[in-house]
Amino acid sequence: MFTEKLIKKNEFGKLHVDLAQLGILLCMMCCNNESMLFPPRARLFIALLELTVFIANFIRRSHSTNANRACTTLAAATAGLALIVRPFMVFENSMLTMKIILAIIVAFGLAVKKIWADEEKISREFSQAVFMGAFITLIIDGLINQSLTNSLIVLSVSLVLLVYSFIKKTRRWFLVSAAALLGLTLYITGDFLAAIAWWVYLLLAGFVLIIVAALTEYFRQKAAKNPNEDRFFVDWKW
Repeated sequence: MFTEKLIKKNEFGKLHVDLAQLGILLCMMCCNNESMLFPPRARLFIALLELTVFIANFIRRSHSTNANRACTTLAAATAGLALIVRPFMVFENSMLTMKIILAIIVAFGLAVKKIWADEEKISREFSQAVFMGAFITLIIDGLINQSLTNSLIVLSVSLVLLVYSFIKKTRRWFLVSAAALLGLTLYITGDFLAAIAWWVYLLLAGFVLIIVAALTEYFRQKAAKNPNEDRFFVDWKW
């Protein structure tokens, strides 16, 4: 295995190819052969692991830092896919299976954040996109599997994200988590809310408007007294 590049010249000008890379490619092709003694899912798992090694083998000293980081990111993604289609630890409980998949996706997001740590914008946006995808998947799973345990998990995660976004002052997660909490609560309690009289909703809407007006006035006066202080939500980052 060459450390500098896949193809290099010797002192006589003859080209030498990294045979290890070709060997990995050959192993991946063999996984498509149905004559192997493994079931299709196991062969797919092995092929994805070999693809992970194949991509990781493109990381070379002569390549740029960003190119090596891109290869590492792709390798991490294929490794995550391999874990998702794993032939072991397969559970019949769809809720548990989905939570394991979400944990793998979150782990990939953390890996991306670590890989691109020196590129703050790429690290933040890429990892946030992965985390957002995982959260949306969690919400969809909560709507599909409407068990009490699953609903509590989704609502708890949404509440934690809401508190986290409030502390960190991030608009994106505050809006998404607040919308998820409100939407899931309304969806879960739909039958109960449908039985409530119309005047209760009118009264509730009045209370909400009063609270919003009071909070708006409070933050306006607070901003007038302390102009240098960050305003609620307005000065938050995305």
